[in-house]
Amino acid sequence: MIEWLLRHRRGFLTASGALAVLLALLIGLRLRIDNSPEIWLPRGDVELERYRDFQTRFGADAIVALASRPLDLDSDVVRVAIARVAQDLGRIEGVVSVASPLAADGARRRDPLSVALVGSDGDRVALLATLDHELAAARRADVVDAIERLAEQSPFQGRLGLVGTDVITRDLDRGSQASFGGLFPLVALLLSGVVHRSLRSFPMLLGILLAGSFAALAALAAMALVGASLNLLVVLMPAILMVLTSAAAIHLCLRYLDLARASDSSDSEAREQLWARAWRETLRPCVLTTATTAVGFGSLCVSELAPVRNLGLYTAFGAVCVLCGVFTIVPAVAARAAIPRHGLPSRSGYERYIGRVIRHRAAVVILFGVLGVLAALGVARTRVESSVLEFFGEDHPVPTATRDFEEHFFGLTTYELWLEGSVEALATPAALAAVEQVRELARDGAWVTGAIAPLDVLDDVPTVVRGALWQRLLSEPPAELSRYLWRDGDRAALRVTLTGPTKSSNRAYATVVALREACAQVALPADCTLRVSGAAPLLVRGQVLLLETQIRSFAVALGLITLIVLVAFRSWRSAALSVVANALPIAGTLGIMGWVGIPLDAGTVTVAGIALGLVIDDTIHLLHGFAARHALPMQQRLASTLWSVGRPVVVTSIAVAFGFGAFAFASFRPTHYFGLLLAATATFALITDLLLVPALFSWLPDNRPAGSPQFPRNPREAS
Repeated sequence: MIEWLLRHRRGFLTASGALAVLLALLIGLRLRIDNSPEIWLPRGDVELERYRDFQTRFGADAIVALASRPLDLDSDVVRVAIARVAQDLGRIEGVVSVASPLAADGARRRDPLSVALVGSDGDRVALLATLDHELAAARRADVVDAIERLAEQSPFQGRLGLVGTDVITRDLDRGSQASFGGLFPLVALLLSGVVHRSLRSFPMLLGILLAGSFAALAALAAMALVGASLNLLVVLMPAILMVLTSAAAIHLCLRYLDLARASDSSDSEAREQLWARAWRETLRPCVLTTATTAVGFGSLCVSELAPVRNLGLYTAFGAVCVLCGVFTIVPAVAARAAIPRHGLPSRSGYERYIGRVIRHRAAVVILFGVLGVLAALGVARTRVESSVLEFFGEDHPVPTATRDFEEHFFGLTTYELWLEGSVEALATPAALAAVEQVRELARDGAWVTGAIAPLDVLDDVPTVVRGALWQRLLSEPPAELSRYLWRDGDRAALRVTLTGPTKSSNRAYATVVALREACAQVALPADCTLRVSGAAPLLVRGQVLLLETQIRSFAVALGLITLIVLVAFRSWRSAALSVVANALPIAGTLGIMGWVGIPLDAGTVTVAGIALGLVIDDTIHLLHGFAARHALPMQQRLASTLWSVGRPVVVTSIAVAFGFGAFAFASFRPTHYFGLLLAATATFALITDLLLVPALFSWLPDNRPAGSPQFPRNPREAS
């Protein structure tokens, strides 16, 4: 195959270029970005279905709020201007309702929500726009943009700030778009420096960049074909594939360069033969490393979260495309490249190094054992927690506007308590008492700071007529209470919105648990149910699934990778030792997260399974070289392996560390931590491969046949 490819490389590269253009067109036409909250839960999830039932009764609960800075609300001109802004807001296509504290003539409204839309200091107002919950993600972002333009063009230009779930989603989409367009070239640039420094060949570098770009296009096109969308996780995939391409190609290219330098041939036909030999000698270990990398990413497919599952599935597919690109595009581009003239590395240095490791192997194992204990203690401290506001920088408008709104109005994290039953049952005094008891939960909750309920309109009504007025409200719900009262035939439902500050998911989890326990104690009339719904329970459910993803994906990756190594090398000792050696860097990374307080969230929860599939790649190359030198004494066997494979292992580890380290420049904190943690894992894995792996393997029995040769005169004979 390789000989045919090298003979027809021009035609192959032309066809590959044409295919790449078609893939790029497909991606541009069909691939979209979507970070809406609903994508983080599986279809058919109980919590999601409950939330959709809630929406069919009361409409969307997510809002876009326009909150003013201090204004003179005693001025008739100001009040009328605010009322006009509210009217203009209602005319925007996609906005289904607008809540304002002021009527069209500037007079104050007295319904529960309108009262809450006047700031605590009495000099601020907020307007709430509810968007059609059936709008597509891209359309909702367009509506938010239209609201933002309205705020900028209003008489209060610069004095109206936007907050709300859809605003956060829109800005997450923008950040994802920036990561999608910026991370890949940044990673490619950093990797170019590392690769060119090690290979000293521009054609090889060009081949690697083309192979990585083709793999990214193929994976993204596969997503476009099935209608999958990008999100803040999946946008990392092209940059990840470029890192994987560099790591695989370095082994092939360095092997070719070593063969070429040893043969000292400049004939083009001889070079093609050397490429063919390097191709055959590195294909098997690269196939194995591709399998383990694909398993590491593919293990994420066990997740119930679609964004995590898509990252795993399509990156695993991309890893296979990386292997194909490295072993076709790279040799096709670099077949006639000039060979940089550098001598082979010295053998004696590797022998001395391995000798020291073997002499101090007990100390090495003890040292790594101590580090493992420290890592385990750190892992025990690792917490699962996420706060969407912390995804942005401190000075980003989203967290700034959210904090300002919650300081002067009410918390934007909502817990919807939904009471439903027959109209007859809800009209009873017992139901009225139950609603009052539900509303009082806001005063008892640790993090619930307010309540908005239809019962608020009865606060100033004498007790003797409250029951009759309540029955009238149920029989003919007024328009201003349509957000809180629903009726369909003889069924009715009412909604109590409890509000709290936007904090971490753990705070939301504790609040949801407390509310459900409290609701279980409410005395309900027969034929009535009381449920907790809203955005906060969705967040809590997603958080539980995140933790399950980490545990299950790592367990799947560990089991399958161990099986691959066992089958490939037919040695349970090698499999056990390699897995132990590669579990330590991952434990070290998770331990660092625990010690320094980096939580497991939407970005970092995937690190363990992915890292295992990545860091074991270099160990597999070492194992392959070690197995090929079975006829040598143990010390020489290790030294020869490190001499032959050590330099590519070091270079690929540096490339992986630099490539993922580029993620530190991302604006999203989850992306930032994701890259830094994988870079740290690659660095730890390199140290482990150079120290712990030789120390452990030196204890394996020396099964050389009698009369086996000594250290080979040619460093490549053993291969």
